Amino acid sequence: MIGADIPIQSALLEGMHRMMAKAREAWQKLYSKHGLQYGGSGDIVPLEPHLKPGMIVLDAGCGDGKTTEVLAKKCEVVGCDFSREALVSLRSQRDRESIVNLVECNIAVLPFEHEKFDAVSCIHTLSHMPEKDRTRAAQELTRVLKPGGHLFIEGFGKADLRYGKGQEIEDSSFLRGNGILTHYFQEGEMPALFDGMELVSEVGTLKRVSFGAIAGRRDLRRALLRKTVRD
Repeated sequence: MIGADIPIQSALLEGMHRMMAKAREAWQKLYSKHGLQYGGSGDIVPLEPHLKPGMIVLDAGCGDGKTTEVLAKKCEVVGCDFSREALVSLRSQRDRESIVNLVECNIAVLPFEHEKFDAVSCIHTLSHMPEKDRTRAAQELTRVLKPGGHLFIEGFGKADLRYGKGQEIEDSSFLRGNGILTHYFQEGEMPALFDGMELVSEVGTLKRVSFGAIAGRRDLRRALLRKTVRD
C-alpha cells in the first residue's frame, strides 16, 4: 500500500507545481497591463503604531506596491513578489526614486536571513496560495521576523462576493478562469498558521464594492500578531 501511495502523492505534488506555475503566469499577465492594477493607498492601521523610523519592514507579496508605498513613508522597506511584472510596475509608478529594495521571489522560500525584519506585512498573498504553500509561507514569514516584531496579515473571508466562483481545488479555495487561485478564510484560520506568534488582534470587515456591472460585499479578514520573545 505504501508503494502504491507514492505515485499518487508525486502526481499531487506535480499538479500543485503546475498550478503555481500557471498562477505566476496569470499574475504576470495581469501586471503586464499598463497602469496600476490596485489603486488607492494601502491601509496599515493595525500595524502603524508599531512602526518607527529606522525599522526594516518586509512587504511580502507586495504586488504593484499599494501597501509598500505607505510603508516606505515610515520605514526602510523590502518588497518581494514572484511576479517580475508587478515589481516593474511598482518601481515605475510608485517608487520612481528607487527608495524600496525589491526582490523577486516566492514568499514560501524567502532568500533572507533569520530574524532580519522588525515588522512584516502580507496583504492578500496567503489568499492566493494553496494550503501547503500557505503553511510554508507562514513558517518563512515567522523565521525572518525578529522576536518581538509584528506581523500584519490580511486575507479574504467567506462572505466575500467572489466566494464559490470557479473550480473548488481545495476546501474554500477556488480557481477562476483567469488562472488565479483564491482561498477564503474563516475566523481564526489565518492566525493558526503561525506557530510561536501571539495574536494581538483579529477583525473581519464587510464593505460594499462594485467591479463594473458586478456589485456585492468584500469580506476582509485582518490579523496582527507578535513574535514571541525567547527567554
